[in-house]
Order: sequence, then C-alpha cells, then structure tokens
Amino acid sequence: MSKLTMQLIFLMVTLLAGGNLYSADDEFESQVDDLLYKNEEAEPRRRNRNKSYKFEEINQLKYLSPFKDVAIIQKKLLPKTSRWEAFPGIGVILNDAFFTNQIFSFRFGYHFSEKYSTEFIYAGLSQSEKDVTTDLDSKLSVTTSSIVTPQSFTGLDLKFTPFYGKMSYVDSSIVPYETYFSAGLGMMKTNQDTSPMSLHAGIGQHFALNKSLAIRWDTSFYWYKSANQSTSSESLYTNIHFTIGASFFFPGVDN
Repeated sequence: MSKLTMQLIFLMVTLLAGGNLYSADDEFESQVDDLLYKNEEAEPRRRNRNKSYKFEEINQLKYLSPFKDVAIIQKKLLPKTSRWEAFPGIGVILNDAFFTNQIFSFRFGYHFSEKYSTEFIYAGLSQSEKDVTTDLDSKLSVTTSSIVTPQSFTGLDLKFTPFYGKMSYVDSSIVPYETYFSAGLGMMKTNQDTSPMSLHAGIGQHFALNKSLAIRWDTSFYWYKSANQSTSSESLYTNIHFTIGASFFFPGVDN
C-alpha cells in the first residue's frame, strides 16, 4: 500500500471519528497550555481563547488574553484645570532660635492646567519671646532682640506640580496627593520701616479630601536684604516659613 493511500485512509478515519486536526503551531500551543494549567482547565481555555467575557468569579481570570483585556484607568480626585484656589493657613518661622513668629497667611491662585498655576500671597506675622529668651532676661538680665523682624510679605508666585500619587490611611482609605514647587518675588515689610524686595521659593503638598477640598502644607524660603540701623549696612536674611491649612477649589466640577 502506497504512502499516499495510507494518509488518505488516516484522514478519512479521523474525520469519521469526529476528531480535530491541529497544525504544528496549534499542537505546540496546546502542549504549553497543558503545562501552565491543569489538564481539566486547559481545554476550556483553548476553546474560549478569543471570546469576550463578563467576569463574575475570580477563577474566570484565566481566560484573559495578555495585554488585550487589561486596562489601567487613572483619574484624579482633585481636578484643577481652569479652577481657582483659596488657601488660608497658619504657621511659624522655623529658623528663629529666640522668638516665635506666628504666620497668618492667605493665598489665592488660578490653575491654567494640572501642572501650572499662579498664586498671590499675603502673610502677616507677629512675634513673641520663647522660653529661652524670657529666662535670659529674668535670670541673667540679658536682653535679646531681633535686629530685623519681618512683619508681612506680599508677592506673586508661579507653581509647578510634577508629582502625583496615592497613599493609604490606616488601611481604611486611599488619599490622593500631589507635590508642587513654587517660586516668585514680593515685598517683605520689616520693623526697620523698609520693604525690601524678597525672593521666594517653596515646596508643598495637597492631600485631596474631595473634588473641592484639600489639606495643604507649605514650606517656603524667603531671602531679602535689610539695613541694620546701628551699623547702616545691609545684610542678607533668610526666613523659613511652615504653613498648614485647607485649600478650597472652585467652581465645582461634575465628574
């Protein structure tokens, strides 16, 4: 019997028996499935490889096609584009060893996009003695005073927000946050009856509570020159402000 006749007989027997013919690629893929999955699960996976599913149980995830049925959707809880932001806050100056300088700050800005915005800043400051300063006066009769005391700052900033993320809060909720950098110029009014130009740079974060409200902290550096009345010479001064408060965004958004 010729080889061709034997192949024809094998083909007819296979068709009559209701069998399936596999190409070399199909057979190889079948063997891979049998290795990756249990034998009783491999055949349903092959039959249903190209179908779409509405998954109801976790074990149905084995029917996913890699890089086809999986999608990552990112949506910010706190959209900012074309919205105004009002930020009232309170804080202190961090780098004064002898006096506590309370800060009452208000910032008002407009967001051109999610990354870029501009912001007006006003900060009023008041000063009180720390315990170490009081003790020097009462126990050692040493009087301490600030050569230059900042009283208020008024300026304009540009803000850049390049980082976004999410964090868990006590394993009970997810809090979206973002980190921004700011820089600008303004006028620092001091107790020397002068208002020198001040360079400002800062870093801070928003922690979104909903689409219109966020907790915000800000650490800002202010550099300015001011004259010493006793020496009539100018010196460079640096103040580090830490402020915390709530940011309100408007108008509202629907989604």
